[in-house]
Amino acid sequence: MEEASIPSFLQLIDPKLKYQRKLAERVELIDAIHEIATAEEDTRWLDEEYRYIHENADALRKEHAKAPQALQYLTGVVADFFVDSMKARGIDGHSKLAQLDALLLAASYDLAKLVAFFDPALHKSPSRDGLSSLGI
Repeated sequence: MEEASIPSFLQLIDPKLKYQRKLAERVELIDAIHEIATAEEDTRWLDEEYRYIHENADALRKEHAKAPQALQYLTGVVADFFVDSMKARGIDGHSKLAQLDALLLAASYDLAKLVAFFDPALHKSPSRDGLSSLGI
């Protein structure tokens, strides 16, 4: 595996992750925003993002319903890629999956942090499946 392929892949999947994260966050807020908007006749005071969510709630729900597990699927793809990239380097990445999941789902998600997480120097425990187990 070429080292340059890791950030390249992550850069390709990053916009999809961000989009699905944003969609999931918006859908989570719909009911709360609707409750506030129902109590107030004038919603001009709402933040622009919240007004957008309120005004487009049906469309957001429909879009989310088309692929409700899209974010979970994408995080799974990244997790599989992480395990495979660590395995190719002789490192067992399974023990770091919880940290990776937290990184992917954190409110402060950042592509640079994700790319840095793939640095093998951060994950030094040898893999049972790697070449080290063969005595090589």
